[in-house]
Amino acid sequence: MAPFLRHGDVVELERVPAVEVRPGDVVLAALDGNRYVLHRVIRIAGSSVLLRSDAGAEDGWIPLSGIIGRARSVQRRQTWRSLTTPRARRAALLWHRLRFIAAPLLKTLLRLRRALRRRSPSSSDSEEPA
Repeated sequence: MAPFLRHGDVVELERVPAVEVRPGDVVLAALDGNRYVLHRVIRIAGSSVLLRSDAGAEDGWIPLSGIIGRARSVQRRQTWRSLTTPRARRAALLWHRLRFIAAPLLKTLLRLRRALRRRSPSSSDSEEPA
């Protein structure tokens, strides 16, 4: 679910009626009885929802009754962030619309960030002359 959810994040779930689920929401859903996923709602049609991970794996259409709960917020580095605001939903849906360029762009940006971190001078290198 990167970039919105990452390994090690803590996710707070809430129970919601099926009628409150909206495109852009991250939901915990039961697939095939024994498999559970925390993926994003892409579309809703009647009593079915299309789920996809932010990394692009598509689960296909599942019944609304398969949704167990909605991710309300995520904790990363001791900070809680809401996942249910209109802004968060819009950003996630935009990510999915641009997924063909967004994923390669994200990989490039992460590589660049790692390279810049390796090049940044440590505090011992920046000592001032006496």
